[in-house]
Amino acid sequence: MAQSDEAQGHFDLDTYAQAVLDARAAVAEITGQESVHLNAACSGGIVTAGLLAHLAETGSLSGVASLTLMVCALDNARAGTQSALINRRGSRRGGRRSAAGLSRRQGARGRVRVAAPE
Repeated sequence: MAQSDEAQGHFDLDTYAQAVLDARAAVAEITGQESVHLNAACSGGIVTAGLLAHLAETGSLSGVASLTLMVCALDNARAGTQSALINRRGSRRGGRRSAAGLSRRQGARGRVRVAAPE
């Protein structure tokens, strides 16, 4: 999937949630089933989980048979290994490196570097 650009800059959570609803409706129409199974990964899983929570709250969940989430963190209260390995300094460094177009493991000269724990 291509990265978004200025043309999609106005997209918001409702835009993505509506895309999930539209895809669900398309599958239901194609298969002739009222209720379909949903699969969602990564940030799409976060959007879909939020959408399904809304549908459940409004009593509109009957069109969904199940939801399978893949690589999707919904509860960060116990972030585990990731939170143990990162700190504010590392987070800022990662943001700067990302903005500069450097990979997580690539230094300014292209060398792989491993940071010592702080």
